[in-house]
Amino acid sequence: MWRSWSSGVERESAFDAAQETTARLGLPVHPVVRTPAQWAHDDDPLLREIRAGRLVRALPGY
Repeated sequence: MWRSWSSGVERESAFDAAQETTARLGLPVHPVVRTPAQWAHDDDPLLREIRAGRLVRALPGY
């Protein structure tokens, strides 16, 4: 069984959504789940790299 992350997002749900989005877009989608507190800190190299690029807001139901 997948564990629930402290952000309230189920790991399995995040990866299922990424797979569906990859199929729709034809582009790889890699879910990154962080809490608001983790997002606010600058000590995570992955988050620094994400912030430096383009972000696309994903809306449910589209």
